[in-house]
Amino acid sequence: MLKHVRPAQTCLPERGGDFESSPDLAIHNGGVQLAGRRGPGGKAIQKALDARHAAALKPFSKVTDSAGLKALWEDAKVTGDIPDAYWAIMTHAAAETELVKSAFADVHMLSHLVGAANRADIRRLNQLERDKSQLEAKVERQQVRMRDAFQERDTLLRRLNTLLIERADDPQRGATLGNVARRMKSRDCARWCSS
Repeated sequence: MLKHVRPAQTCLPERGGDFESSPDLAIHNGGVQLAGRRGPGGKAIQKALDARHAAALKPFSKVTDSAGLKALWEDAKVTGDIPDAYWAIMTHAAAETELVKSAFADVHMLSHLVGAANRADIRRLNQLERDKSQLEAKVERQQVRMRDAFQERDTLLRRLNTLLIERADDPQRGATLGNVARRMKSRDCARWCSS
């Protein structure tokens, strides 16, 4: 049963059963300890892994030599079906020691690649979150500026309408509509009109 400790580390799901509230490491350690012992716990893990990886076990079960197993392992590495094929290699009676070591080395190195990719993804995600926050703040500032500009425009238009009405009602003041508009534009609208 000790032969199955390493595959149990790779092939078991991260969560499941009654362990939903337990920390991942505790579940992992408990499963690995059970897999390394003869007895009902180890047998239950063996059965669960065989059921989980049943689809992959079928093609591997038809192979009778280590060369055929190696070919299936190489195919699995290309397609990315590592956990299924790894379990099949580790539990197959025809798997020679060199193939088992090679598969373990492949999975070990893959874990380094996955870790590096995860770290890169985390860095990228953190940068994207910072960028998103900055863009949201920029959009908020722009919306405030736009709202203020529209409010200022509306205020100026109301003032202009009031002045136009007053000027139109008082012909003695001598201002034409064009003069009023020019004065408003130069004096009151300078900031709004230039933006």
